[in-house]
Amino acid sequence: PRNRGTIGGPLCHLDPAAELVSVAAAHDATVTVEGPNGRREIEFKDFPAGYLTPAIELNELVTAVRFPLWPAGHKAAFIEFARRHGDFAIVSAAALLEITGGTIARASVTIGGVAVAPVRASEVEQAIVGQAPSGALFAKACEWCRSIEALADIHATADYRQHLAAVLSRRALEKAAGLADNAPWNRKH
Repeated sequence: PRNRGTIGGPLCHLDPAAELVSVAAAHDATVTVEGPNGRREIEFKDFPAGYLTPAIELNELVTAVRFPLWPAGHKAAFIEFARRHGDFAIVSAAALLEITGGTIARASVTIGGVAVAPVRASEVEQAIVGQAPSGALFAKACEWCRSIEALADIHATADYRQHLAAVLSRRALEKAAGLADNAPWNRKH
C-alpha cells in the first residue's frame, strides 16, 4: 500500500510528473545519502542529474530527506492536470506563499511534468514577492512558464505543456492566496 512506501524510493525514481518530487523541489528539500565514502547532503535543486536519474552514486543510499518548514500561517496549493483521474499528471503546479500585511513576503512556485525534472519558477517568484496578491499579478508573472524548455511525448506537445504550466501555476497561486474560491474553473457544477 502507498502509506507504507519510503520517501527515498520515489525521490530516486525522479519521475518528473510525481507529486513528491515536485513537493521536494517546492520546499527546497535536502537529501542525505550515504555510501562507502561517507555521508553527503544534496540540495534538491542539485538532486536530479537527468531524466529519471538522481545525482547519487551506484553504491549510495538515501538515508534522510529534510523539508524546511515554512512559518505558521503560510498558504499552499497543488494543482495537476491528468488525462484521467488517478493518472500521473501531464503538468502540475505547487505554490507556497507567505503573505504579511497584504504583501507577498516569500513565494515558491514549482512546475512538475513539464521538463525532465521539476522546474522552480524563480522568475515568477521574484515577480510576485513584494506585491499584493491579485489575479492580474499572477497571470502576468506566470506567462514566464511558457518559456520553459518542455518535453514532448505521446501525452502532450511541448507547447501544450508550456500552456498548462502557465495556467496551472496561476491557478495554484490564486488558490494559495485565497483568490480562487469563486473562480469559474474551481466551481462545482
